[in-house]
Amino acid sequence: VTATEVGARYQLGFDATELEVRGAAFATRIERDLVFDEVAGRNQPVGPSHRLGSFVAARLGYADALDLLVTASYTRAHLPGADSDFFDFARGPDLPYVPRVLARADVSFRDAFTFMEERIG
Repeated sequence: VTATEVGARYQLGFDATELEVRGAAFATRIERDLVFDEVAGRNQPVGPSHRLGSFVAARLGYADALDLLVTASYTRAHLPGADSDFFDFARGPDLPYVPRVLARADVSFRDAFTFMEERIG
């Protein structure tokens, strides 16, 4: 595997609120990749593959009670042709089972509460 990544991070805090934003771009070449083959029921070798993409993530926290994380990524994955060079990341057929766009949000809230007249937390 040959990979490179470059990114940035920004962090801001005020009162009881914290905000962090991260972003990066990446490029990866895998010399001997595996892809799931539904007929064989297992991963099969497909030779070299290229991936190129980026992601962004934002995390918001408030007073140790609220934690919100939102992430999104975009990826292009290809099986390079025989005439592709090392840096030709967007040429060739798409690599199966690699989604182009992924997004996710996670939230947690922490606080003490009462259950059956007993304080928890």
